[in-house]
Amino acid sequence: MKQLLFFLLLLTYALVSYAQEQSVAYQTKQYSYSYSKHISIKSNCEMADIVFVKSTGKSIEIRCTYSAKHTDKSIAAKELERHNILVRENFNDIYISNYFTISSDENEPKAKLKIKFEISIPDEVSLEIHNNFGSFIASNVSLKGIVYQDFGKIELNNLSGDLKIISNLTNIFSDNYSGKLEIRNKSGDVTIKNEKGNNALLFIENTNAKINLQNISSGVNVKIHISNCSINIDKNDLENHAVNIESIKQPIIVESKYKTESKGNKYTLLINAEKPLPGFIIQSTLSTIKIN
Repeated sequence: MKQLLFFLLLLTYALVSYAQEQSVAYQTKQYSYSYSKHISIKSNCEMADIVFVKSTGKSIEIRCTYSAKHTDKSIAAKELERHNILVRENFNDIYISNYFTISSDENEPKAKLKIKFEISIPDEVSLEIHNNFGSFIASNVSLKGIVYQDFGKIELNNLSGDLKIISNLTNIFSDNYSGKLEIRNKSGDVTIKNEKGNNALLFIENTNAKINLQNISSGVNVKIHISNCSINIDKNDLENHAVNIESIKQPIIVESKYKTESKGNKYTLLINAEKPLPGFIIQSTLSTIKIN
């Protein structure tokens, strides 16, 4: 009997908690712009989830969904007014920005605030994205431009193009990218899988992080500069690269078929050093390098 009573109390608490979590106020805004060859999208956002996908036509569609979540529905509705959103077009530029209003006598909002921009674009649209405390996600489209991201995450899936990322305390994941990808990150983990392309480039600069490279194809030039990192290199086509890996103060952990050289506190791995092949170059300090 006591066990049944405990179960009923637990179930009641769970149902009440679930009901409380559903107190969400939200609104949606939509914008549509004609595509032109030189058009670009620029953003200055905070705490936003920015999602890019390929459009089915020749227009740029932006869907903005913003919300406020609180156990009290009236507070959630009131807190929704803290959202400030601007989307406008100026010649060949589309500007997107958002911020949250907090008065001088408040420390933080009463509700949990979220905002998401879902943007459908044709290939080759130029980007200049600034976003703090949020995320940048792009799938199945060709992009060019630059992404500034602090304190968040970046996900790239099935992309091509020429993209530069400058970030801080941001975790980055890329799968099936083709083209040029430049990452300059500080203290955020990076995972790169299935990078491909002829005369493609993968550049990574990072500190105090974990880096995973898996299945980088023979046509990709790889250049990596790291400090105080651990890097795992798995299932990569090293036999068809000109490999030059330098590690200061940490040995290189490799399969038995590869031979490393050491001189003082410097460790080196060379493969196909004299052949005119795409490079696979790593310069590291105080970092663990493991090649599987």
